[in-house]
Amino acid sequence: MGKKRSLNDITTIVLHCADTPNGRATSIEDIDRWHGERTPPFKRDLSIDPKHQPHLKHIGYHYVITLDGEIHEGRPLIETGAHVSGHNHDTVGVCLIGRDQFTPKQFHAIQIIKSRIEAQVGIKLPIKGHREFDPNKTCPGFDVQAYVNSGYQPYEHRVLEIKKDSSFNTQQTYVPLKKSENKERPMSVLTTIAGLFKPAADLIDNLHTSTEEEMIQSNNLVALQNELVIAQNQITSQIIQLESDLLKAQSAIIVAEANGQSWMQRNWRPITMLTFLVLVVADTFGLTEFRLSEQAWVLLQIGLGGYVVGRSAEKIMPNVMKAMSK
Repeated sequence: MGKKRSLNDITTIVLHCADTPNGRATSIEDIDRWHGERTPPFKRDLSIDPKHQPHLKHIGYHYVITLDGEIHEGRPLIETGAHVSGHNHDTVGVCLIGRDQFTPKQFHAIQIIKSRIEAQVGIKLPIKGHREFDPNKTCPGFDVQAYVNSGYQPYEHRVLEIKKDSSFNTQQTYVPLKKSENKERPMSVLTTIAGLFKPAADLIDNLHTSTEEEMIQSNNLVALQNELVIAQNQITSQIIQLESDLLKAQSAIIVAEANGQSWMQRNWRPITMLTFLVLVVADTFGLTEFRLSEQAWVLLQIGLGGYVVGRSAEKIMPNVMKAMSK
């Protein structure tokens, strides 16, 4: 029989499978009935939370995820479950309908239920498979740690493909996908990365045929876009730093020239620019015997600009550095 516990006692989420044929619809009431037919039967303590699913008197799980991705509540979190021998006091039992292949919505619901439990408990919780507690078990039918480490990407050969019924009604059938040669290879997101420069809607429509796959890849696309924004911010920060270093270098050159020991070192730049200015003005009024190239005016603009910027940097850089150090 279940026992009352505190939410602070919970340390781990444990994934199970119902061990039902893949793709066959099964309800939480079915599981409750099966748990009541065990010898000895599982039994809830309804006095712990009389209003929480009182019609389920035997179920050992806290949650059941059906083929459509719906999350059904079993026992309340404050009642110990009956799902992993020796560890019921500090775990939450989550059962996936199926044996070793599940729908995309079921895989997505795993993340949802994990976040929901963590919100109630108030801490991050690890998620493990039943077989990690009992080496004689195969439940939940896949490597949970590999699944978590892949960023919660469904395994290709663990996914049930959803197809609309040919009679054009709203029913759906679940068909196992062909097995991949790589036994535990997550679904690739390389196609999503390759299409980042296309409109998101076109990308998803072109690459995926089901609503569930579109939802998964939409999440992938958002994650990739966030990564690109972070990378862009990092690059922008580096560019700003390089520009700052360049400004410092230009300022250092001007300061070194201004503090030079010889008169020529201190004044060659303004003299050169003044000479160019005189030549350009004379050329403009036709006072020279030869015509200056059009590039001469461009050179004067660059030279004067560099000189003005450098001298300005020399004056304002101490104030800028002082402000940045605060």
